[in-house]
Amino acid sequence: MAVLKVIEILANSDNSWEEAAKMLLRMRLNRLKILNQFILMSKVLPLRTERW
Repeated sequence: MAVLKVIEILANSDNSWEEAAKMLLRMRLNRLKILNQFILMSKVLPLRTERW
């Protein structure tokens, strides 16, 4: 799947393989950031607001 994404990025632009790989890595890092924010908001913050 990742290889197809790199090929798609290359087909749509004049970038080199290096640039396409960097773009793919950035997209994956953004997904991880979103996932981490979701976990933080749904699991960690509700625990903080509970009374002990």
